[in-house]
Amino acid sequence: MRSLVIVPIAIGCLAIGFAVGYYAKPDAPSATSANPSYSSTTQRVSTSSSKLPARDVDELIQRADERPSISGLVEVLTIANTMGPEEIRVTIQQMKEDEATGAYTHWIFSGLMTRWTELDPQSALDFAVEPDDDGNPDYGKLSTVITIWTETDQDGALAAIDRIQEEKARKIAESIFVNSIAKDDPELALSMLDLTDEQARYRLQGIFSNWAKKDPAAALTAINDLDSTENRQMALHGYFNYMAQENPAQAAQEALHNLDQEQVPRTFSTILQQWASKDIDGALSFIASIDDLMLRRKIMSNASWSLTREHPEKVFFWGQQNLDSQTFGQIRSSVLSQMARKDPHQAIQFAQNNLGAQDFKDSLSSIIQTWAREDLDATLAYVSSIDDAQIRSRIAQNMIWTISEKDPEKAFSWTIENMQGSQLRHASSQMIRKVAEKDPKRAAELVQQLPYGEAYSNSVSTLASAWTQTDPQAAIQWIYSLPQGPDRTNAFNNFASSYARENPELALTYAQQFPDGEEKTKLIVEVAEAKVEQDPIAAMQWTNTLADEKLREQTQYNALRRWGSTDTAAAVQFLMQNPQLKLDDNQYRNLARSMAYQNPAIAANWTLSLEGNAQKRAVDVLTEQWLRQDTYAASEWIAQLPEGDARQESLKNLVNAVYRSEPDAAFDWALAIENADSRKKATERVVKEWKKRDQNGAWQTVNASSLPLDEREALLNMLKD
Repeated sequence: MRSLVIVPIAIGCLAIGFAVGYYAKPDAPSATSANPSYSSTTQRVSTSSSKLPARDVDELIQRADERPSISGLVEVLTIANTMGPEEIRVTIQQMKEDEATGAYTHWIFSGLMTRWTELDPQSALDFAVEPDDDGNPDYGKLSTVITIWTETDQDGALAAIDRIQEEKARKIAESIFVNSIAKDDPELALSMLDLTDEQARYRLQGIFSNWAKKDPAAALTAINDLDSTENRQMALHGYFNYMAQENPAQAAQEALHNLDQEQVPRTFSTILQQWASKDIDGALSFIASIDDLMLRRKIMSNASWSLTREHPEKVFFWGQQNLDSQTFGQIRSSVLSQMARKDPHQAIQFAQNNLGAQDFKDSLSSIIQTWAREDLDATLAYVSSIDDAQIRSRIAQNMIWTISEKDPEKAFSWTIENMQGSQLRHASSQMIRKVAEKDPKRAAELVQQLPYGEAYSNSVSTLASAWTQTDPQAAIQWIYSLPQGPDRTNAFNNFASSYARENPELALTYAQQFPDGEEKTKLIVEVAEAKVEQDPIAAMQWTNTLADEKLREQTQYNALRRWGSTDTAAAVQFLMQNPQLKLDDNQYRNLARSMAYQNPAIAANWTLSLEGNAQKRAVDVLTEQWLRQDTYAASEWIAQLPEGDARQESLKNLVNAVYRSEPDAAFDWALAIENADSRKKATERVVKEWKKRDQNGAWQTVNASSLPLDEREALLNMLKD
């Protein structure tokens, strides 16, 4: 077995040596001396060797799939080293067409592009930036060309990059160039970096890692001059990555003394990753010496995975002795996850031996989820064997998402056997959705395995929605195959809602094929709601074209209700400008409720434009909702209402909203309720609560109130011991 490992390593080393030796040989021209014209490059090739026969190109392509060996690598690279640009182009294109993936493929590509760059870097660059079928340049070829060119002619490479017309290719080339010069001149590399580009920011790590190696003080100064927290954090990651490799203890001290509180935790994650691999005891001792509890907690939160990766048990026992319970909980989770990846049974046994009963229950779910990602069958078998039904149920509920991602069908069968009630309803629906993403027909078969009840009904509705998104015609056929009843009705409603939102015009065309009835009405109403989300005015105009008066009124109401819940101001303005719309009292009430969730203040002014019972019911539901959101603003508005039914309903809502928090104020509002029965209920509720807090104060206020004598005496009797 060892020889199989040695061969690839030896090949890699040989390839590097081959390249170094080739560049160092006396007759190798620099990129600056290479004439960009193709004719001169071919002339240069012909003077160094005879023109390579076509059969040698074929041989090179064929040898890409050979078993790797040192002598074989030398031979294929030697062939590559005798080629000219056009032969290199043909060879690479042919290998791409043949989808070559053999052991030598990478080295052949690299050797060919290196050779081409040395002969004629401009034509090599032109070839490398040619887009593939997806419109992207070949990063590997581009990286080879820019790296080789930059090493021999930095100015020439940069000028060539500036001439690249396609922006995406140019940005990639600039990024490679920056990486190439960062080792020798990090300051120049930084000056060339476009820090407005999200991807370019990641280059800061490499730049400052190299800068720290050359001049740590200058690197820190440059980091402090960066213009954003995100950029500084990236740079610090690179800086301390190098510093921690050299001396992690010194790097840790430097981080504590030179960084602000926000930067320290994430930076320490980099330092501790290096430190833990060299001296875990030293790393832990340093953390324990940090006096600031919150800072220590943040450091451990960011570095828990790095610390526990190589020494999980040591970090666990250290954490038990040195960390607060919250921070140790994070360490415990990391330790057990690390253990579970290697041996879940050992992780469970370790947790059982070293944790209290409640902590063990909490940790078991985490271990099981990690285990399920690696071996679902063994995990399910273990969970099924747990005797404690409460623990088994809790674990099953926590692992649903993990097992449904891994194998939804297997998880579904296990769920039916091991879950009941609300857990089965939730889990089965989730897994039906996962199966339906790939095979809705199979999902329909699985639904039939469920016992009839909430789990079945919920899964039917879930499948109807999921299937409609991929194949509405097949979905409706399946829905119509269900027996008549609530489940079929709910499935159709979900179909209508999903179809209308996916494609309202197609859904409308489909609805016209339905006979008049509830299903046709439902689908058209859903289309109206979908249309009003896209273009409210156009949607309302469309509803006016519906010939059936009842259908027209129903679609207008539903569209307005949806509109009011998303853009209350615009919906209110439309209602005020169109008083001819026919809505009944219940519909006005429901509109007010929808608007109150989004903007109660604007909706409030509209409710006052209504008349009679419609106003009373709309104000009632609006103030009830508004008082939950902003009691002070709602109470101010209620106080300014004119006398009438709307005010009276609002006063009752106000008393109900504040009687627990402010019983004295609630009592004053209750006195203003005119209806005797409503006033008695309100004052009794207030006094009952008030008695718990300030019995004497409540007695004095009630006794001095303007309530009728019989009501006042009844309340005073309530206040007696």
